[in-house]
Amino acid sequence: MGKLIGSPRSKLRTRRGEGFQAYSGAAFDLSTAVLDATITGWAGTGYGFSNPTGLSLSVGGNLLIVGIDGYSGWQDGTSRWLLGTNFDLSSRTTGASAPNQYLDGTSDPDNILFYPRLANSGGYAFARDADDTTRIARWTLAPNYSLTGAAKGASTPAFSAAVGGFDIDIFGTTILAPVSNSIVEMRLGSAFSPSSGVLTGDTYTPSDGQGGIIAVKVSSNGLKMYLTRANRRVTQHTLNSPWTLADGASDDAAILNASGIFTGITGIDFNAAQTRLFLIGTGGVQGDAAQYDGSII
Repeated sequence: MGKLIGSPRSKLRTRRGEGFQAYSGAAFDLSTAVLDATITGWAGTGYGFSNPTGLSLSVGGNLLIVGIDGYSGWQDGTSRWLLGTNFDLSSRTTGASAPNQYLDGTSDPDNILFYPRLANSGGYAFARDADDTTRIARWTLAPNYSLTGAAKGASTPAFSAAVGGFDIDIFGTTILAPVSNSIVEMRLGSAFSPSSGVLTGDTYTPSDGQGGIIAVKVSSNGLKMYLTRANRRVTQHTLNSPWTLADGASDDAAILNASGIFTGITGIDFNAAQTRLFLIGTGGVQGDAAQYDGSII
């Protein structure tokens, strides 16, 4: 079991303000993961980029957001792609018709997230703040998750160090983020309002010996936490209560070795049914992605 710091709370903790919220869904069983496809070189005609730093898919699976660390004349930012087949990265739109749009000023964005995760809504994008990498900022998006003209708003209070690939729950009230190789919890007093964030003091440090934490993703039921690691593994962990570190967490035995595909795994996401795992990272000349199929827990 990893190291857990923090005050005890009820194991039924699903409280937001004075009301209650419940998480539903399932969780991907990492031990059943089978490689479905790899995608090498995220280049279309005039739309190539290097060093992907994170990915996020729309709830319907037809839109893909990829964070990029630009090189050879390309800027740091975020790129938006259409998928011809929902939740299939190999079907991404390429060539001159690709609606490639950039969200500038995101300082090598990690795990770009956009909420509420409703098909074709406007909503928000969240990314590490370019002006202070210890904070997470929010951008307001146009309909259909358009990045063009996105307006940057407020940021969270500072974490203790630079933030890695974070995750936000569906209610917009909890952020879990890698900070200095531990997972740190922040609660938002107002939904999807970064400036209302308060660090709970609860942290979780895995004891599985798998190396530094790059990014975190939580299952739809809030009970499984997946970490991409510096040794090119993905590890699975159990939260004793949904979306909180306060009631305890543990290291599961399941570990996915993706060292044959990546030199580094920088982003992770799942489809809505939690039966397909998506990873993105460095490895090819212009970056690689992979998708795995599996069962639910």
